[in-house]
Amino acid sequence: MELNRATMQQALLWTVAESLGDDFSPLIGAAWEEAYEIIVAVMNPRNT
Repeated sequence: MELNRATMQQALLWTVAESLGDDFSPLIGAAWEEAYEIIVAVMNPRNT
């Protein structure tokens, strides 16, 4: 499950970065990483 979680996070960050282009920044990436972790925790509290 951990491999899938990491792959999904990478795919999300790649998609956000591609969508925002030059407007993407490390701060935005970090915010999306945190949001992803919150979503994972809410969807499956046993994996946190």
